[in-house]
Amino acid sequence: MVIEKIQKKDQDSVTVFISSGEKYTVNINTLITYSLQKGMEVNEELTENLKNEEERQKIIISALRYLAHRAHSSFEIQLKLERKKFKKHIIKEVILELTRKSYLNDAEFAQKYIHEMILKKKWGIKKMKSMLFQKGIRSEMVDIILAESELIQLKTENIRILCQKKYDSLKTTQNDLKVIKHKIFNYLISRGFDYIDIKETLDEIIPDQTLTFEE
Repeated sequence: MVIEKIQKKDQDSVTVFISSGEKYTVNINTLITYSLQKGMEVNEELTENLKNEEERQKIIISALRYLAHRAHSSFEIQLKLERKKFKKHIIKEVILELTRKSYLNDAEFAQKYIHEMILKKKWGIKKMKSMLFQKGIRSEMVDIILAESELIQLKTENIRILCQKKYDSLKTTQNDLKVIKHKIFNYLISRGFDYIDIKETLDEIIPDQTLTFEE
């Protein structure tokens, strides 16, 4: 088998046509690395390299499309690419390359995600850690980000806002203080807040006295 033709596809890639009828789209760097040219003999090893390079190009294109839609963690990208049945070892190589080129940055992704969830959804730390764990973000990284004074203040404000809002809603139909506190506690736990933070906020917002229905 020999290379019959090399045709430019776009600014960064070319299509290599083989006499056997096969064709491979590869990066310009691959063209240079293997000194590909018309009439060059193509052995089994080179054929395999061209196949892998073509798949690598497809993986890069797929990954960049995902990233153009929204920010992803490297683990999210890996899972999506694996679902497309690409070779795992090439996926890992591409993820490392995208990380080196700053297309993927788990620390920045986690920071942006945490800010968004605290500001928009008012989630607690436990829920954010759980969600980020599913996205492949280590707990230690989350702890470092959450140590920022701004986020600590936002967390405190959020639990107070949610507690007050729930209390104002429940006290119009319920006059049992213990029942109200229990319902608010379960609600805040479900949003990922810590027991101690919840207890301190409840003690601060809800007066220790029997409630009466509002007219």
